Amino acid sequence: LHTYTLVIEPDNSFQVLIDDEPARYDSGHEVNGNLIEEIDWSRPDSGNDLFAQYKKPYPTADSNVLEMPPLHHVGMEVWQVKSGSIFDNFIVTDSLEEAHRLREHAHEMQANEQKMWEDAEAERKREEERVRKEIEELRTRQEEQAERIRIQLEAEAEARGEL
Repeated sequence: LHTYTLVIEPDNSFQVLIDDEPARYDSGHEVNGNLIEEIDWSRPDSGNDLFAQYKKPYPTADSNVLEMPPLHHVGMEVWQVKSGSIFDNFIVTDSLEEAHRLREHAHEMQANEQKMWEDAEAERKREEERVRKEIEELRTRQEEQAERIRIQLEAEAEARGEL
């Protein structure tokens, strides 16, 4: 179980944390080591027109790199690399402390759920073993009873002179 944290600073630098350990840092003006080209916002075919609503295009030397209207929704696209991967407990916040607190809470919950699952699995195995032993005892008693009946029938047949 891993926790991924994306920290975006006001100057558009960012840091990716995996389990609270730094995994990647970017200055906000480079992506994969390549400088981002300036976009000519006066031309509609220049760059990505999705960002045309911003007052100050990205990147600039100003610390208010992207002046945006207030965000009311956040969309995420999560791609699974391996079938069966589960992503949950998303938080979007402006407080790294709150993110850490919620991460710890989520880890506690996961640990509790894991313990509950392990306890249930151990109980299931104990019950399975109890039932297996019970079936084995029943089978043994049936075999013993069948042997007693066979001996009794042989003795009765011998007494009648049939053997």
